[in-house]
Amino acid sequence: MKKTLKLALCSLMLAGAANAQVATLPEGHYDYGHGILPKAFSSDGKAKFLATEELGEDGNIKIHTYNSSFNVEHSFEVIPQKLSDKTITEQRALVVTSGEYVTIDPNKIEHIWEDDYGWEDNHASWSQASQEEKVEWLKFGMDDISDGLFDWDDYNGKDSIYTATNGDVYFYLHGNYAFDEPALSTIVVLSGTTVKYQPITCQRTGEWEVIDTNEDEYENTMTVIWNVINIDNDWSYELSDPLLATQTLFNTDAKYEYIRYKYVAYSDQVSDGRDTDGDGIPDKRTVRSGYDYAGLEVVSEDGNVIASFDVGDIEGRYLILWEGKRYFMLEVYNEGNYEYQIYEINPNGNNITRVSSQAFMHILPAMPKKNTSVTVELGEESVKDGGQLMITDMNGRTVYNNAVAPGETSVQVPLRRMASGVYSVTLMNRGQKIENSKLIIR
Repeated sequence: MKKTLKLALCSLMLAGAANAQVATLPEGHYDYGHGILPKAFSSDGKAKFLATEELGEDGNIKIHTYNSSFNVEHSFEVIPQKLSDKTITEQRALVVTSGEYVTIDPNKIEHIWEDDYGWEDNHASWSQASQEEKVEWLKFGMDDISDGLFDWDDYNGKDSIYTATNGDVYFYLHGNYAFDEPALSTIVVLSGTTVKYQPITCQRTGEWEVIDTNEDEYENTMTVIWNVINIDNDWSYELSDPLLATQTLFNTDAKYEYIRYKYVAYSDQVSDGRDTDGDGIPDKRTVRSGYDYAGLEVVSEDGNVIASFDVGDIEGRYLILWEGKRYFMLEVYNEGNYEYQIYEINPNGNNITRVSSQAFMHILPAMPKKNTSVTVELGEESVKDGGQLMITDMNGRTVYNNAVAPGETSVQVPLRRMASGVYSVTLMNRGQKIENSKLIIR
């Protein structure tokens, strides 16, 4: 793949429109699809140009910063995370057992024959019919005279017919056991006027066997900040170009940082619900493994993660300027509801702290291990009347359900018997959802 270089103008957006500086780039080098680097977040206090360069077909890109003479000042490579999504379909082995031959009551055969080929239609009786007539009728009548055991639509045809030296006729029919099962044949023997067949039973048992595998690989690359809200100057807008990389927004070192999605691995099993042999064990299951949204993380140009936000599925990212402070606001989509989580950024102290709120649930630690416990913090306003704290898995099954006393803002939840995966934590009160969040167990 041919390397391309895309340059984007970085202006003083955060200083306000009145103080914005504008520069002209060479024709053909400006692309609205890639980032701006605000002056407020460059360590030398100067406006920067930001360029992204595609490196081959592996998804890697290189970010360059330029001086006013369009010379490269600094470069670093962003290497995407390689993630996989895998689905394996398994089925237990099918065991087929052939039984002893069963002779069909000749009176029943005669009765059904009369119903189908009554003498008024000039057909002979069953005992007087030719072998060819009997075989032709049995191809379609076995389903009736064997009480629905066989499916005549699946009859194999004339190639499956064999006539022995004593005149007995052998042919095959498929058993009508259960949908989506392998086609099972049974032997039918016509000896004079007598009909017998060999019953066949099937059962799903034994070890699980892989019958289908589907695997996809995808890349987790950087994401951007589109919106800036300056409360002091009473302006807010969507950036014409995204904030792709920063230098001193999250800390004060000389390295640049970018934001990428954070994922957590999961694996679960889903049965298709069939149990054809009635043993209580499903015949088929699907094992899925992949990655689910866990939040965002801020990554330094050297690959080190300097900040992590374990909040689940992110819909929006906002930068807020207010009374000389910087805030990072995340719009989180959780089970049909939108939540806003706000974090104060202190680059000088190299820390990011969540702003306390009575409206948001907070789970600590953010990504606990199995068989440990978590603390669920709840807002005072949310629990003034108490409630019910529930945890459900990805299949909607409730794995934890306990009452929350009025004013109880901190609840210890044991995670025993909870497998690794993603869970929904919900505070309910009188049938209404008050707060909810995601719990990710490693």
